[in-house]
Amino acid sequence: MSIKTSNKILSDLSKLEPLDGTNYRRWSQKLLIFFEQLEVDYVLTTDLPTSDPPTTTSTSSDLESSTGPLTTIAVTDQVKKDQVIDPEKYAKDNKTVREHLLNHMSDPMFDLFVVQKSAKDIWSTLKSRYEGDDAGRKKYVVGKWLQFQMTDDKPVVEQIHEYENLVANVLSEGMKMCEILQANVLLEKFPPSWNDYRNHLKHKKKDLKLQELISHMCTEEANRLKDKLASKNLNSVNANLVESSFVNRDRTKQEKGHKGKNSEKRQFKTTGGQIKKKKLVCYVCGKEGHQSYQCNQRKGRPSQKPTSQAHLAEQDSEIIAAIVETNLIENKTDWILDTGASRHFCTNRELLHDYEDTADGECVFMENLATAGVIGKGNVILKLTSGKTLSLSNVLYVPSLCRNLVSGSLLNRVGLKIVLEGDKFVLTKNGDFVGKGYLSNGLFVLNTISMNANASSSAYLIESANLWHGRLGHVNFASIRKLKDLRLINTSKTHETGKCPVCIESKFHKKPFKPVEYRTTELLELIHSDLADFRTTTSRGGKNYYVSFVDDYSRFTKIYLIKTKNEAVSIFVKFKAEYENQLGKRIKRLRSDRGGEYSDKTLKEFCESNGIIHEFTAPYSPQQNGIAERKNRTLKEMMNVMLLSSGLSDNM
Repeated sequence: MSIKTSNKILSDLSKLEPLDGTNYRRWSQKLLIFFEQLEVDYVLTTDLPTSDPPTTTSTSSDLESSTGPLTTIAVTDQVKKDQVIDPEKYAKDNKTVREHLLNHMSDPMFDLFVVQKSAKDIWSTLKSRYEGDDAGRKKYVVGKWLQFQMTDDKPVVEQIHEYENLVANVLSEGMKMCEILQANVLLEKFPPSWNDYRNHLKHKKKDLKLQELISHMCTEEANRLKDKLASKNLNSVNANLVESSFVNRDRTKQEKGHKGKNSEKRQFKTTGGQIKKKKLVCYVCGKEGHQSYQCNQRKGRPSQKPTSQAHLAEQDSEIIAAIVETNLIENKTDWILDTGASRHFCTNRELLHDYEDTADGECVFMENLATAGVIGKGNVILKLTSGKTLSLSNVLYVPSLCRNLVSGSLLNRVGLKIVLEGDKFVLTKNGDFVGKGYLSNGLFVLNTISMNANASSSAYLIESANLWHGRLGHVNFASIRKLKDLRLINTSKTHETGKCPVCIESKFHKKPFKPVEYRTTELLELIHSDLADFRTTTSRGGKNYYVSFVDDYSRFTKIYLIKTKNEAVSIFVKFKAEYENQLGKRIKRLRSDRGGEYSDKTLKEFCESNGIIHEFTAPYSPQQNGIAERKNRTLKEMMNVMLLSSGLSDNM
C-alpha cells in the first residue's frame, strides 16, 4: 500500500517494524527513503538557523569594484543558501520528521528520546549508538553469516534470500569477498536432503559464482517439487479388494436371475424414513453375515480356489504360512518371499543342514483353515546371484507345502530392507546391495544360485574375508581366521589369500639392511662419526650440539660438545692428534653421513694430506652409518632417563 500526496506516491510506513535496537539499519534506511520523498531529509543533517539571513544593500557593481569578482560569487552563494533554509519551514519539517521518528520506535525507545526536540539530535544519537562500534558490528554480521544453515522444513528460495541478505550485510561493512567464496560457503550450507546434489556440484571443474549457484538451486528445487507431485499422484491410486470365488459365484447367480423361493416376497421395512435390511443368518454355523451356501463348515462342500491373501498373527506362538499352496504347481527349488509368513519354511529335506526332528507337535496354519505338521527344523544357506550368502536358521521342515517360503518379517527384523518396485524386489542392508528377486505367477521369487551349510542366526549375511579384511584395517588373514574360530565374525569357509592392492600400495617399505659381518681387527682402522643436537635445548655451558667418534674395533666412544656445527672439523683434528699419540696408531678411514659439517673443504684437504680415506654414506641411507646413529640414540636415551629420574631441568 502507498500514499499519494502532491502528485507523489509515498511509501506506506504502517508495516514498518518499530525500532528496538536490533533492526536499526533496516529501520533507518526505510525512514530515510521516506524523508527524501517528502524532501525533508535535510533536517537530519542541518542545524536550525539562529538569525535572519543577512541582507546586502550594495549593488553588484559596488561589490565587484571593491572586492573583485571572486568575492561577488561567494556572497551570492551564501545568500542563496540562507534563502533555502527558511526558519518557519525548517521548524515545520523538523516537527514532521521528529513525529515520524518517535512514532516508529518501541515504547522504551520512545520514552528515552521523547524529551529531545530536534530531529537532528535524535538521528545523530541513534547513529552514534548503533553505528559507532565498527569492529563489533563487523564481527556480528560475519558471525551471523557463518552460523547460517539451511534446513529441510523451509522453502529453499526463502532461505537463499536470507543468505543473500547476510552476504549484503557483510559487504556493506567494507569487507571484500569474491562471489566464488560466497557460492562455496552457500554450498556447505545445503540441507541434509541435498547432500547428493552438493557432492555433484563439488565434482564440477568450473567454479560457480553465487548467482550461478542460486540459478542451479532454483532449477533443482523446481525439479524436486515436480517429482514429488508425480510420486504423490502415483500413491493416490486406490487398492481393490480381492473377493473369494464363492462370493463371485453368488454374484453370478444373482446376475443370471436365480432367485430364492421367497425372493419376491422380500420387502424392506421402514421406520422413521430409514430402510432396514433383514440380517442374514447361516443355519449351518449360526453366525451372521453370510448364508448357508457360503459357509465354510458346510458338509460336502467342494474345495475352492481362493486367491493368495495375507493374515495377521494374533499370538506369537502361532506359526502361519500366509500364501495358500494348494493351487500351485509343486516347486521345491525356488524360494518365495512372503511378508505374511511368521517363519521360514522348507519343503526339501536335502537343503537343510544341522537338521533336528521335532517332537512337540508344532503345526502350520494355512489361509484355507487347513494345518500342516512340522517334521523338523534346520539351517539353510542361500547363495544369491549378487555373490553374497544369505543364511536362514530355525527353518521349519514342512514337506506338505509345495513351495519354500522366506519370511519377510524375519528378514526385516535383522536389518534387511525390502523394496518392492513393479515386478521385482531388492534386498539391501545399511545401504549396500544384497540381492534381488522377480515376480513369477503372482509370487516374488528370490534369485539364488546354490545352497551351502553354515548358520547361527535367524537371517544374516555371510560376508567374504576380503570384506572383513577391509573393515578391520587390512589385517592379515591369519587374524581373520582366529576371529572366525572364536565366532566373533561370520565369514565364508574359503579365505581369499590374494594380494590386496591397497595393502601393497600403503604398506610398501624398504627391506632391512643385512647385518655387517665384517669388523675391523685393529684400533683406529675405522672411525664412525655423527653429529646430533639437543632438540632446541642449550646446555649450561652454552652448547647446542655434540659430535661422537666411535672406534669400529673396540667400540670406544668419545663425545665432544660444540656450539656450532662448523666446529666439527677442528674437533676431529683434536681427536686425531690425541688418540694417535696415545695409541701409537694412525686413523686410516673416517665414515660419516653427507652433512654439511663433514662436506667442508677444510676437512677434505686435511684427510687428503694425512692419508685418511673419508667414506660417505649413500643419500637417504643412514643405515650405512648405523654404528654412530645407534650410539647417538643410546646416548639420548641415557640422557632422558637421567633427567627424568633426577627431576632436573633439560639444560642440565
